Amino acid sequence: MKRNFVVVAHDEQVREALAGDLRARGYSVTRAKTARQAEQIVRSVAVDTILIESHLPDMPPEELRIRISKVRPDCRVVVLTDYRQVRNTPEQLYHDGNEFLLRPGDVLDLVEAPYVAARAGDGSSFAERGNDALIDALDIVVGLVELDERHFGGFSHQAMRLAREVAQELGADDEMVREVVIATLIRDLGKLGVESEVLEEKGWYSTEQRERMRVHVDSSMRLFEHIDFPWKVLPIIRHHHERYDGKGYPDSMQHTGTLNFKSLDFKSGSTSLGLFFASSVARLHSEGKRSGSIKLHNGGSLGGGVFEIWLP
Repeated sequence: MKRNFVVVAHDEQVREALAGDLRARGYSVTRAKTARQAEQIVRSVAVDTILIESHLPDMPPEELRIRISKVRPDCRVVVLTDYRQVRNTPEQLYHDGNEFLLRPGDVLDLVEAPYVAARAGDGSSFAERGNDALIDALDIVVGLVELDERHFGGFSHQAMRLAREVAQELGADDEMVREVVIATLIRDLGKLGVESEVLEEKGWYSTEQRERMRVHVDSSMRLFEHIDFPWKVLPIIRHHHERYDGKGYPDSMQHTGTLNFKSLDFKSGSTSLGLFFASSVARLHSEGKRSGSIKLHNGGSLGGGVFEIWLP
């Protein structure tokens, strides 16, 4: 997998030198002049490592590190100091025996060491690398689409990362994890057709605004329904706003009886992703031949649906 770096340096010479060396080693590099630019990039596209030159005009490097960790906790952050910035300055007097000077090549050797080791032990097939590249490309494209969205910027990436972790924790195989990841990334692209005043609404939606927002599910479906996905992506896109009590949309689905893993049928859209996860979690609890399950039925005390989880 091609690794993505961000180089943040106010000094153009430093910025271009680091970026050029990384590109020469085969990495994808995005450059930023300020901390604000770097933060916007990290919110929009997947990043593996970010190199920060410590003398930035708009934000201390440690504050930028904290902000990055909140958006992308798995991103490595390395803070460097250009020696020219501290040479012949009082700041140099504060350096002690716990700090070291490294040549640029040595710095990059240390930064890329984990990736070199990963490549050496990577026995992925061409198809697996292609699938990973597809997901990375989708992540970047969706991030760019959300770049200027005040409320949704970076949201799809964060949702994708959480969905992947949940699927892996539930023991899903690689193909199902890939299915969940791709569907989560592209499920909201139909919002491109929703008016900006609706997307940027700060308060509660009116009935009319709510209906205009709900259209994004059908719009997302129309964008991708002509694609013959090898994964069951379309049903997840269609039903990602469904609720077990039937109050979701677009189909207001409500189920009766017991749902378990074998009863799922993504092709016909017989359930939603949330129900799948809930059922899978319940079945992880077992005692002898008995295992957990969930039940959905009508007739609740408030006139709605009832969700039950049964554990042995």
